[in-house]
Amino acid sequence: MTDRISKMILESVELFGGVDEPGRYSLTEAKREPLSLFDVNSAGALVAKLKSQVKAPWVGDGSISRLGGDDDVSIYLIVSLDRKDEWGNGYLENSRYAKFSIGNDGTMKTIVESPRSKSTNPNRIKKMFRKTHAKDDGDVVKKINKWVSDNA
Repeated sequence: MTDRISKMILESVELFGGVDEPGRYSLTEAKREPLSLFDVNSAGALVAKLKSQVKAPWVGDGSISRLGGDDDVSIYLIVSLDRKDEWGNGYLENSRYAKFSIGNDGTMKTIVESPRSKSTNPNRIKKMFRKTHAKDDGDVVKKINKWVSDNA
């Protein structure tokens, strides 16, 4: 029985990238060519494209993060489903909003989203944004616009 389990573990280790050091297994994903939607130089152009093409009542200025170094650039964009003059006391957090994180590998997710109310309140987020991957910058715009239209 233990030989069968050991064989299965070794096959899994080979499948997922090998052994880091003797006796220690690495089950990380096998190396593959990374997809890069943007880099340090083109991130500003993508932020400008998002700002102009996202069809929401209010779109923030967007910010570029290089915390992971020049090879791991991310864009953060805030989108509100309400006009700024409709925000309670002028606070973004009193609106229906989401803060999107867009990685240069195509990973898209929300890092903050206004709470969904369980009541029948018409002013609520109806459909949450699920973590996804974009193929290109047009796909990023399309996915954010879909979230906006699903919640309008």
